[in-house]
Amino acid sequence: ILHAFLLFQCSYHILLPLLGIDKDTTRGRSTAISCSFGNSGVIPLIFSEALFRNRPNILAQCYSGVSLYLVGWSPFFWSFGRSMLIGNENSFDSSKDDEALSSPLSKVISQTKQLASPPVKGVLTGMALASIPAVGKLLVDGDSPLSIVFNSFQNLGRAANPLGLLVLTSSLAMGFSTARSSKNSGGVAAAAACSPDKSATTQKNVSPLQRWSCVSLARFIISPPLMLGLLHLFQRIGFIASSDQNPVIWFILLLESCMPPAQNSVLMLQVAEKSEEASRMAQ
Repeated sequence: ILHAFLLFQCSYHILLPLLGIDKDTTRGRSTAISCSFGNSGVIPLIFSEALFRNRPNILAQCYSGVSLYLVGWSPFFWSFGRSMLIGNENSFDSSKDDEALSSPLSKVISQTKQLASPPVKGVLTGMALASIPAVGKLLVDGDSPLSIVFNSFQNLGRAANPLGLLVLTSSLAMGFSTARSSKNSGGVAAAAACSPDKSATTQKNVSPLQRWSCVSLARFIISPPLMLGLLHLFQRIGFIASSDQNPVIWFILLLESCMPPAQNSVLMLQVAEKSEEASRMAQ
């Protein structure tokens, strides 16, 4: 969480202005989110399996490390990341709701509901159930009466990654079709007129090379040294063991720090009805 937050601040306040990207637009915020959050689930598991396929003990530790990382990463991504990406967009047309939410308690409740997205609720519910030993025995043990319920949810969860890939490829296809239709109907002006984003006129000067350079600098050059520095800091204060004592944790965290951007960011934009920006992020 600290690594993603620091990387977001660095990208939002330094890299975006340095590369000439307006940080107050949807395109700027989506670029900052791509810089800060990597694909933390599928690709690290694939790398771990490819490297340690013949060493089952280390592979099991890698699976546990990635799972533990996702427990903290997923709520932060779907709360902080979602609010930074699309949370402010809903506030422009809600002046009446802002007047109704004049009390501090109402504002706190409203912000809490905004941060508590369905994935966050799912992770917190799973953590709460897993912390109760009796519930774990009823669900996880093979001979337990409710093991079929756990297996059913596990099979449903396996569909998350293929569905995410379908959303990603669909966004790419929609982006190509939108670009082709905009050329046939009069170019950039027609595309800007059809765009629901109010800042589209200020975003048209941002080239894909600028966004690619920003994401590459953040994910593959700044992120790994930042994670390594945090690991050494936490080792000095006694929060984690050294790389000699627990090399798997260091490996997993450094692996997570150099992953490409999270594909779930595209899903966030699609749900927020920003299909044009979702196609650009997918590209």
